[in-house]
Amino acid sequence: MAKKAQIITRPILVAVSAFMIGLLMFAGIRTVVKFNERQNQMAYDNFVTSLSTALNNQRLQGVGSLRDLTFSVPGGIELVCFFDDNKEIRAYRNNEVVEYKNNYPEYNVFFSPSKFDPEQVDYVSLRNDENPLCIEPVKGKIRLGLQSEGRATQVTSLVPEAIAEDCISVLYQGDPEEKIDVVFLGYKYKTSADFEKDVNDRINNIMFKIYPFGDHKSKFNIYRVDKFDLGCEVGGFIKCDSFEIQKLASKCPNDYVFVLVDRSVVVDALNPVRSSAIGNLAKVNTADDKFVLMHEFGHTFPLTPLADEYVDVWYESQGFDPSNFPNCDTIPCSKWSDITDNCIQG
Repeated sequence: MAKKAQIITRPILVAVSAFMIGLLMFAGIRTVVKFNERQNQMAYDNFVTSLSTALNNQRLQGVGSLRDLTFSVPGGIELVCFFDDNKEIRAYRNNEVVEYKNNYPEYNVFFSPSKFDPEQVDYVSLRNDENPLCIEPVKGKIRLGLQSEGRATQVTSLVPEAIAEDCISVLYQGDPEEKIDVVFLGYKYKTSADFEKDVNDRINNIMFKIYPFGDHKSKFNIYRVDKFDLGCEVGGFIKCDSFEIQKLASKCPNDYVFVLVDRSVVVDALNPVRSSAIGNLAKVNTADDKFVLMHEFGHTFPLTPLADEYVDVWYESQGFDPSNFPNCDTIPCSKWSDITDNCIQG
């Protein structure tokens, strides 16, 4: 009887197990899909913000002044189309997009496929024979010529030659002289898409999700350069060619430079590599916890760099004095004497 019960029960257990595994797989896939959708929406919002800011800023320059800008375009967008509502629309340039415009006349920037919502962006001006102006992104980027007309900014498409070495605006929010400019460089990445994904993840889900950066997001411009041969050596720590880094970073306005080193979590578990920072440069191992980016950022602050809050032999050998850093002190921690808490050694 017991044997018969086992024979009957076994298929039921197998079926239940298969169902539970399938359910977990479905939940996992659904979570990944939702995460990717959220990432794409954030990248889309950053693109619209960057475009709007650039058009407004350029029109305020001297009439006739021209600027060449490359923008990061969210993954999945195959076409970006601009309309000038003050000029005659020439349907022959793209019948499908013109029909879309006729259905939504209140917008002037459209995307293909149409699952991406159209936008109203102020100060768009186009040449009479380029309305609409439709541009296919090259490796997730578009390169625009922006010329001031005083009341508006004329938009033209520039040939995307050497676009891999362009300064790409990920989040542009104003004059670099008035903003904190951060440029991302990459090493060991196989594709621009992978690098773009890592940069977007770290600014949208890490940097601007925590205080005080999230509360001051409007004070930052974020850029990246999609060239990955930095002449770095990856051993116990990351050592890069300083000249190559400065040469690439100089393509963008830069107060801070982050080098992301693409690295497998499995490989890093076998041979750990330490992230580090010096001056305004932070080198980050992507296999580390993502918040390491902010840890290293803290070391790069020019006037009040933050120290590591732990003790190791290297620090002691360098004559490290914790009282010289705003986030550390020596016992009895006189810096925080007005706070009721413990002074804890790192």
